[in-house]
Amino acid sequence: MRFSWFGQQEMRGVVLRDKQGKALVTIPRLSLKRSLPSLATGNPVGGLLVLDGAKIDIERRADGSIDLVDALDSLLKEDPNKPAPKEPAPKSAKPGRPWDAISVKLINGSLSVRAPELPEPIRARRFELSAKMPAVKGPVTWQVVLANPSEKDDSTLEISGELDHRAPNSGIPPLTAKLVARHWPWSVDSGGVTMRGRLNGTYSTVRKTEQWSFSGQGEVLGLEATGTALAGDRLQLDRVGGNYEIAETGGAWDVRQLDLASPLGSLKATAKLTTGSQSVSTKIQGQLDLAALARQLPHVLHVREGLSVEKGLARLDIEIADAEKGPGRKLVAEARVSDLEARDKGQLIAIRDPASLSVHILQRPDNIKVEQFAVKTAFLDATGAGDLESGVKVSATVDLEGLKNQLRDLIDFGTLDMSGKGRIAFDFRRPEKQRYTSRLAAEFLALRVVGLTAEPIARKAVRLDLGATGPLADSAIPNSWNVAQFALKSDDLTASTKLSTTTTDGAFQIDELRLALVPLPQNPPPAAVLDPVRLAVKGRFDSTTGTLELQSLPDALKPEPVAIGEEGLKIIGLNRGGALHVEGTLTGDLARIDRSYAWWSGGAAMDLAGAFSLKSGINITPEGAITASTTFQSPDLSMAGSEGSPRRILAPAVLAMHTQSSPSFDQIEIVNMAMAIRHASIHAKGNLNTKGDRRFADFAGTLDPNWAVLDPLVAESIEPKAKVRGEARPFMIRGPLTAEGSGSVLQELEAELGFDRFEAIAFGLKVAPTPIVLHWSGGVGTIDPIETTINNGPTILKPSLDVDKAGTVTFRLAPGSEIKGAEINDDVSRSLLAYIAPMLHDATRVTGKASVTISKADYPINGDDSTHSTLIGRVEFQDVNFAPGPFAGELITLTGQKGASGLRLDQPIELAIADGRVNQRGLSIPVGRDAKLEFEGSVGFDQTIAMRAKVPITQGMLGNSAEAKELLEGLKVGLPIGGTLSHPTIDRRGMKVGLRDAGKSVLKRGASDLLNNLVKPPRSNDQRNPRLR
Repeated sequence: MRFSWFGQQEMRGVVLRDKQGKALVTIPRLSLKRSLPSLATGNPVGGLLVLDGAKIDIERRADGSIDLVDALDSLLKEDPNKPAPKEPAPKSAKPGRPWDAISVKLINGSLSVRAPELPEPIRARRFELSAKMPAVKGPVTWQVVLANPSEKDDSTLEISGELDHRAPNSGIPPLTAKLVARHWPWSVDSGGVTMRGRLNGTYSTVRKTEQWSFSGQGEVLGLEATGTALAGDRLQLDRVGGNYEIAETGGAWDVRQLDLASPLGSLKATAKLTTGSQSVSTKIQGQLDLAALARQLPHVLHVREGLSVEKGLARLDIEIADAEKGPGRKLVAEARVSDLEARDKGQLIAIRDPASLSVHILQRPDNIKVEQFAVKTAFLDATGAGDLESGVKVSATVDLEGLKNQLRDLIDFGTLDMSGKGRIAFDFRRPEKQRYTSRLAAEFLALRVVGLTAEPIARKAVRLDLGATGPLADSAIPNSWNVAQFALKSDDLTASTKLSTTTTDGAFQIDELRLALVPLPQNPPPAAVLDPVRLAVKGRFDSTTGTLELQSLPDALKPEPVAIGEEGLKIIGLNRGGALHVEGTLTGDLARIDRSYAWWSGGAAMDLAGAFSLKSGINITPEGAITASTTFQSPDLSMAGSEGSPRRILAPAVLAMHTQSSPSFDQIEIVNMAMAIRHASIHAKGNLNTKGDRRFADFAGTLDPNWAVLDPLVAESIEPKAKVRGEARPFMIRGPLTAEGSGSVLQELEAELGFDRFEAIAFGLKVAPTPIVLHWSGGVGTIDPIETTINNGPTILKPSLDVDKAGTVTFRLAPGSEIKGAEINDDVSRSLLAYIAPMLHDATRVTGKASVTISKADYPINGDDSTHSTLIGRVEFQDVNFAPGPFAGELITLTGQKGASGLRLDQPIELAIADGRVNQRGLSIPVGRDAKLEFEGSVGFDQTIAMRAKVPITQGMLGNSAEAKELLEGLKVGLPIGGTLSHPTIDRRGMKVGLRDAGKSVLKRGASDLLNNLVKPPRSNDQRNPRLR
């Protein structure tokens, strides 16, 4: 700051900032041309204030507030916590000097203005302002000059005027304002359209002797419009110009001139508008060049590709004048589209009179008469006439196929196709002096619309009825309504509602709203009966607060697919343009929803059942962001079990979620989620990304199974004694939710899931507690190597998961997976080892150990019938002793041995599983001092046996003859074994054939020995007799 006794006062570096620290006004040098003595001894108000080099940056926000105004308001506002100053002691009044004139100048400045509707800020590299308020009387005058919006652009915008705020007896003070634009850049963004151009012209506003007048002559040069609303078109007009002159005289508005012209068309209007029942005269003439419009906006108008519109004119004439006889006014409106011509590859397409409209209305002080109403097109023919006493009646016929046929040569309908004929009737009358009734009825037959929805809309009949009653203003014009009715009926939908305004607070009452969705007949008919989906509610709507409240009607509380719960449904903020809040409860029947949704979507029902309630609280910001808290509950949720099994009870089921979504709904944050059914509970949080055509999820949480409830399911799916246990550990899943086939989803999925201290019991095997963790990435699942014990046998498993392009998931065990010395018992032998050694199925007192070594193991988890499990490895029995059951006993008996009390296995066996069968090679069971049973073949997963046993021929078969021992040595009989593990069968006919062949072998051996004895005499010390006598 710099003070001067005789010179001017100065401040430098003055900056005004908003609360966020943004510089709104920056003044390098501010001076007041007043000396200190004049400020001290004269009037402190007055002088010349100069702002040199001021930079001003203003922004109007979306809510209408302006940052500079807010900053000045906070600067000038008193601190509410500051004590009020004491009143000064009264002084004797002295006559003072009048104020000096106040002048403000801004020189060498710059200006920037931002607003939501401006595609780019309004900028002036040169900004000058001068304003002066006289000391005693006279108007405030001002002049603002904006120049150089960008470098090397000499455009200017000048705003000047005066306001005499001290004029006597003035409500609104006299005002003169003038705007002069010279090629000033102009742009605006609204409704998905961005327009730019250069503004030229002079525009004036004057208020004088309590009356307004407006005049202007200008143009927009180089107008260009683009944006999403134009569907890729670009509107370019060299010039849009116009003149206007509007004045207020004698309490009436006189539109003396209104002319607008552009390459697309023109509009001219004159009018004299008065208040009350005085006369009104208006003439409006406009025309539109359809050919020029089609060239500029072909996509907006859906002009067919390759078509050139060469000619076409749309014309509108409106005239309002005093009635010819008696008081009143007459309206005549004529509109016509004519001489429409287009060319397609040299072929001329002409529609001479595609559409016309004619309206003649006579308004009297106590009545309105429609003398003529007519609309004529190739697809719509409407006529009407009448007055308020007898009723104004309009009837129309509509032919949707005619619409398509008339315009298909000009307009590209794309996939849209429609057919059907309809009738429309409208009636409006005044049964009483201050009350009206109206009704609209429409009916369409054989309606078919293709292309608007995913599935064609085809209905035999659709009927719509609307009705309303209410008071009349001036005995002719509807003022409002107090009762309204709506009804809609089609093949599959019936809806009706009745509204009234009988409330005292201005809200209207929804006396009833009924909706019924009736399933259409299907061929073939569905297996389950499909009931109509009904909704019956009542409520009220308060337009002042935008609050809609709905409650179910008493007859709607019975089980329905969906109904509003006893708490009702409330929506706050409708029609307010701000935040929206929704809260309420829905109840329903899941079985009916399941069947109805399957019918509606064309998919298969999930066979769900149970009652449910859904309680939600939803907040929607003006920008569209959504915060929702939702709780789903079902006390008796169930789903179908496997074939022949009872339904699976999932209840009680609860799902609670708190979510936040972006305005575009492409980002959804699951702040927290808790889900519980009787089998397990999940707690998780994460995000859903729905940008583009695909959806991606990123979740983390914990899964806590209810093992006690799962035990019966595990026992049912594995074996009656099976149980599993484990401690939950955090899981993670990240990847797409939608893709081309399940394989694509699994290929891109990343996940981690597992349990700590997992343990299991099944088939007599006990897996000691161990962590199991699955990692999934790039279509491959890796499971951390498992080191544990199975029946006290050290175990190492190297599992993995793999998915192919068809989406088949396969569980694998890598080479090196093995079980060493697992203890076996009756359950293990009967449930598992019997597939390798069938005689163990009914064995008892089984003891010993077994080891398993895996070379390869593949188990398809899903897939079609062409997929099979594969396993290659070795099983080694270690000192396995068992008491034979009936099957093993029968085999032993065939060898001529007496019933053995115990058998023993102590050998390795080659094992291979393929095509649903367990194949083994190398199994043998000793049945005597020098004899053993040998087995080779397979057992199917269905427990069918396809084996062949090699049974030794022992001397016991021939009465324990000592002479036969040497003859029978090494001879074996092949014995086919079939049946199942529970009921094995031995092919005794095969045994007889084998014995016959063995007999031949014995005869050959005996004959050979006899010849040898005849040729070579026995030794003197050999006292044995010949083996065959």
